[in-house]
This record gives sequence, structure tokens and C-alpha cells, in this order.
Amino acid sequence: MTRLRNPAPGLARAALALAAAAALVAPAPAAAQGARRRPGLLFGGSDAPAPPPPAPVDPRLPRGAPLVLDERPPSAEPAACSALRPVCVHRGPGVPGEAALRALAALERAHVSLFAALALPLPEDDAGRGATTGLDLYLDAGGDLEPHLGVDPPRTAEDRASGFCRLGAAATNAPALLDRAATLCLAGIAAAGLDAAETPHVRFAWAESLWLAVGRPTRLDLEAIDEVQAHPERAVLDRAAGPAALGSALLFEWLDEARGAGGAGALGAATLALSRGVTPPDAWEWHNEPDAADVLRASLGGGMRGMAELLTGFAVARAFVGDRDTGAYLPGTAAFGTFGRVRIDWALPWSTLPRRVAAKRPVEPTGSVYFWLPLDAPPSGKRLGFRAEWERPWTFVWSVLRVGPGGEELGRRDLVLQERASSAEDVVTELDGAAGVLFVGTNLGGVELAFPFDPDWAPFEPAGCTLYVTALD
Repeated sequence: MTRLRNPAPGLARAALALAAAAALVAPAPAAAQGARRRPGLLFGGSDAPAPPPPAPVDPRLPRGAPLVLDERPPSAEPAACSALRPVCVHRGPGVPGEAALRALAALERAHVSLFAALALPLPEDDAGRGATTGLDLYLDAGGDLEPHLGVDPPRTAEDRASGFCRLGAAATNAPALLDRAATLCLAGIAAAGLDAAETPHVRFAWAESLWLAVGRPTRLDLEAIDEVQAHPERAVLDRAAGPAALGSALLFEWLDEARGAGGAGALGAATLALSRGVTPPDAWEWHNEPDAADVLRASLGGGMRGMAELLTGFAVARAFVGDRDTGAYLPGTAAFGTFGRVRIDWALPWSTLPRRVAAKRPVEPTGSVYFWLPLDAPPSGKRLGFRAEWERPWTFVWSVLRVGPGGEELGRRDLVLQERASSAEDVVTELDGAAGVLFVGTNLGGVELAFPFDPDWAPFEPAGCTLYVTALD
């Protein structure tokens, strides 16, 4: 099938895809103490072991989200298009002309921020589906403040699709919400051009991370961050779009900060591009194989240990978001304030030990649970023993952090992953000078070793876990 698009944008996409991949293999700069920066992902070096051959997958398992292609709203009048950037606005019945002009200006600003300043791959050309030569935004008089992305039928064999957005005209009355909507709209269309088969959750999470990189958090962002941090037990790599997808933008932010060697959004763009496949024409769902999780896993050697290190690193980082930000993991998230605080399941003061507690909610694959042990009694010369247990057949990985009086990390120990175990135990020493100890457990998911976690195998089955802690001489 012929790709009908302008030569210049096509060359730009190819060059940017290569540049993004090259940026991710560049040597990473030295990290600040506590940030634990690792080598860049994707083609991490010639010494990386070859991934094992894929295990056969049950054909009855879902391979992607439902293949729903959206119809564009009818246009009663010609669209207003920019003379500077390839963006257009369609005004629905009852929408004032001033609202359309404000939306057009916001689209122009977003286009410059994403594709000029960040140099991200340009969206797919829609071949005039909106009767225009640009990317189309449809304003509704009674629509939502959140932009809704529509995906066009792909015109190539690959899962690359153009798209459009719908937005409520009320968003044009709030400049911050309008800039956010315009950025999410164009970033979402760009994500569909990189891999339309990727789960809507992952595509929207990447788009939101770009808005957080180029804009300032709005009340809608704070609500989304608050929701995802209040429920860390939920999956951070999910299937369906929703508020949790916006909150999962923290994952892409952390990947750029800890593992990316390019600019904001580069690692996510390369991950989406490398996960692109081909969906059969007669399919009822997208063929999302490989998916973003597969790409990340393969770049880490193809096994569970590399993915465990990645997810554990993110789980630890989200404990230092909002007013707990120390600048070591996700600099800049202090702007979220108390909205960014991750939920702690239990606080277990030293004076009450020994204690055994269970996670208040079962943990979904890629989700995490947090236990805090404040040292309210001086533990001079003593040690802390702990044992974590969880349900089979899931695999949990654990990190233990000693935290100082100012909320800073004094030391961290990641327990060695035991792939077939259902428990882990260790001893924490050097407690002098610490204000408390933070235990972080993360569910790696997957049915078994041959079938690692796949975001398309939804709904997820969560797993419970317990933690036992006691003072030792």
C-alpha cells in the first residue's frame, strides 16, 4: 500500500526516528547521588545478551485493544487553518468564532513546542480527511474539557494512523486548559502515527508526559496525579485510557530522567516506534505485538530481572514526588505538592514492633505497595529484620530505603529477584541517623516465566502480600 504523505515530513520522520534511537545509546552523563541513573535503554550495548526466543502464546489471549476507528464530525462550514503550522479548527454549531481562533492559536503553540522545540516525529498526514491540509480539531458547544482523540483507518500495512481531536468549546475560555488540550491533542495524534496499535493507556500517558515537559500542571493534571498516587497498587502499564493513563505520565517522565539520553519524550517516541507491528485487515482488535512492555523488556536483556530493576526504580521514584521531592529522582514534581504524595499502606513505628500487616488493597501487575517504619525510639546498635510474602504465581520484587530526617534517601537496598519464590527476607543495618525505613514492593505480573506481563491481558488479576518486621539485636 502506498504511503501518501508529503516528502519533507516523511524525511523528517525517518531522520527523527534514527536520531531518537541514536540518542538513546549515547553515553549517559554522571547522575546525582541517589538518582541511580542506568545506561540508556534500547540498543544498550553489544555486551547485552541476546533475548531468548519468544514462547508460543495462546491464540485465545487478547493481542490488543478493540480496533475502534472513529468517524469525524460533519463540518457545516470551512475550517479555520493556520498559515504558519499545519493545524486547523472546525467550529461546531453554537461555537463562537473567537473560541475557534483561540483554539487555533493554541494548536500553533503546541505544534512549535512538540515538533520544533522537542523535535519529536511529526504526526501522520491524514490525506485531507478533514477537508484540510492540516491536523484537525473539532470544537463542540457542549463537549468536554479533556480532548478526545479519534483514530483514522491506517493507510499503510503498518499500524501507523492519522487522527483528529474533539474538544468542548468551554476549554477555550481557560488559557491553561486550552494549551493543555492542544498539546495532548497533537501528542496523541503523533502517538497514533508511531504505533496506533499500542494501548490507549500508554499513548495517552506519553502525551501527558509531553505536556508536563512543555507546560505547567493544571487542576486536571493535579487531579490525575492525585488519583494515580492514591492508588499505587494499580497497573502503571494498562490497556484502557482513563484518568490513570494521565497519571502514568510519571513513568515516561522517570524513563526520560533516569534512562533517556535524548530530550523529553525521545525515549517514549522510540519505544512506540519500535513496538509498531501490523494488524490484519479483518481483525477485530489491534495486533499490539510487540507492545511497549516487550520493547523495554528486550532492551533490558529479554528477562525478568531487567524489567524488575526498571519497575522497582520507578516505584522508588514515585515515593519522592510532590512535596516529598528531594531532586534525586523526578526533579520538578514538587509543583504537585500534596497531590503528588504516594499512598502509604501502613505506618509501623519501631516502638510497636514486631508487627505483621497485609497490603490494604491487592496489587495489580506493575503496581506497587508502600510500608513506612518511623524510628520513633532510638534503635542504637539494633537491626531490623523483615519478611515479605505474596500470592503465587505472581512475582514481587522489593526495595528497602533508609530515609533521613529531611526526607532524603540515606541508602537503598534492592533485594535479589527470586523468580519462582513467594517470599523474601533480609536484615536492615546502619539505622543510626535515619528517621525511618521505607519498604516498597512491586508486582511484576506475568502468568509464568514463559509469559511475562502483557498490558493487553486485561482485566488484570491482582495479588495480596504481607510484611513482617521485627527488631533484632
